[in-house]
Amino acid sequence: SDYELLGSTLVIGDLTENSDKGWKINFPTDYSFELKLGEVDQKINLLIQRESMRSIAYCYEVLESYMFDITAKFLYLNREKHKDLIQQKLKPTDESLEGYSDSIRSLRGKNNKEILSLIRKISNHFSEAELKNNERVDLKDWFEVLSRVRHGIIHSNFRLKKEPKRPLTASEKGILDRYFPNIDNTDFFDLKIDKENANKILDLIIEYGILIFKSLSIVGGYNWKIFKNMDEPTGYCTQHML
Repeated sequence: SDYELLGSTLVIGDLTENSDKGWKINFPTDYSFELKLGEVDQKINLLIQRESMRSIAYCYEVLESYMFDITAKFLYLNREKHKDLIQQKLKPTDESLEGYSDSIRSLRGKNNKEILSLIRKISNHFSEAELKNNERVDLKDWFEVLSRVRHGIIHSNFRLKKEPKRPLTASEKGILDRYFPNIDNTDFFDLKIDKENANKILDLIIEYGILIFKSLSIVGGYNWKIFKNMDEPTGYCTQHML
């Protein structure tokens, strides 16, 4: 089990250094990697775990883009009905869909608080569903935790740092433990999200996106329906908001 299967080290080239007879001059670093026979299963599981977490981060970013795009499209199609809210929050530079899409992206805020606040102002259904849903979870808190987890995956080597100025509330900590398996350390939560848990999180992210679609459809008076002849029910809008 101690037999070494492979190893590598990281070298970095200097873009401004003169070449060595046409060959790029490289410099070694302190980073190296080796894999032993007895570690194969462990390393494979670690790879699957990390790719599962990266999938969560990627899906979050897709959801983020979706929230901005669908809200911009909704307000563009209903600009007369919501003109006061549009002027208060968006102030689009022109009346084109592109103008709405560009201006709405200024509403990012930390962890997308501003765009979610706007959706709540548009739809009471969305606000109510955040507290009353089949998951029996506060979706507002869930999204806050998801945002922090995504940041930890991308920027902190799969660790969710504990923020002294804004620690997790008891509700958020419960959500973290329920949906995002972790090891609690002094200064951070070491995320240990396996493939099975990642799939559940991805399902909930998709369902959250559908909730936004359904909520805006209801406000717009669109005919929300369910296809009964499919394995998984899928919502659609007969007036083609999307």
